[in-house]
Amino acid sequence: MSEPAPEDWGWYAHVTWGGGRYMLGASCSDAPAGEKEWVLQVVRFRKLGDRLLGRNKMTKDDGCLREVLRLLETEPAFHGVRLG
Repeated sequence: MSEPAPEDWGWYAHVTWGGGRYMLGASCSDAPAGEKEWVLQVVRFRKLGDRLLGRNKMTKDDGCLREVLRLLETEPAFHGVRLG
């Protein structure tokens, strides 16, 4: 995993997982009840040929995505974790 870097919408880092390359992004906003609401992104990078031919698309079964969800769901301080 690369060092996190700021972006105008939040923070991101690059990750290599299972032979694939990903960008993990995070941004935060205040929810009406005063709690913080986080949006996390897991983006799989694909080669141009894969995108043109519809190969190696990100799925709900992607190993990197599943691991991020597992970590979030097992953290007691987080609630309302959902895939959207």
